[in-house]
Amino acid sequence: VSFEERRRTDPLAYLNVEGNSFVIRKSTVLEIFPESQLAIRLSGRWTEQEQDIDEDGNSYYDVWSDGFKLIIQYAREKKFLGSSAKMIVKKEMIGEVKKLMDYLMINASTINIESR
Repeated sequence: VSFEERRRTDPLAYLNVEGNSFVIRKSTVLEIFPESQLAIRLSGRWTEQEQDIDEDGNSYYDVWSDGFKLIIQYAREKKFLGSSAKMIVKKEMIGEVKKLMDYLMINASTINIESR
């Protein structure tokens, strides 16, 4: 099986976000954020460019990794808890998290964001 075929058929997405590794089921992203940039990339609707892949073959994102982690955690929680899922964000970080969601084409108004 070729490297590219493995990337297309593997049920897991291996992501490099500013040097931090994330692994998530593609089905979770496609279900929770179906029209997001992340879902488009993972579904194969996006033609990966050389700069989109790191040296290990992971999808690369040059974005704020702490915010990305919150988004991934929310997707996992939403998959299992449904409408009771919450994204808990420090008050001073809400603006940055929403900017990242805009960049990733995730509609922030559909997410229960709780600030602390």
